[in-house]
Amino acid sequence: MKKNTLALQDRIIRYPDIHTKEQIDTAAHALEGMNYRPMLLIDMPDFFYITSDGLLAELNRLVKMTSEEWSAAGCPAHVAHTDFRDKQIGLIFYHYALLYRLRSNEPDAWNEINLLCEDD
Repeated sequence: MKKNTLALQDRIIRYPDIHTKEQIDTAAHALEGMNYRPMLLIDMPDFFYITSDGLLAELNRLVKMTSEEWSAAGCPAHVAHTDFRDKQIGLIFYHYALLYRLRSNEPDAWNEINLLCEDD
């Protein structure tokens, strides 16, 4: 488990907290106004406002969850909880990377969101 935690920390280092509260709030409010929700296996209600410290805490929580907790969170009985966890972590990183770009107001990131919203 310690190895997993270190690997997660290494991935999070790519996303230092460089955004102001205003940038975080602006991106979050825009996404909420679009009724956009990241596609995750387990919902994270405050995802749009999460910082790298919060992200690390959430990922550490996921790594420490028991099989019973994963089942209660919606992991299907036919899926190994480790596979479900790894998929959730991968989705979190994908969406956090996009959110990070949105906070920097990158036009291509906003185009991705617009395309995702059109598909819904």
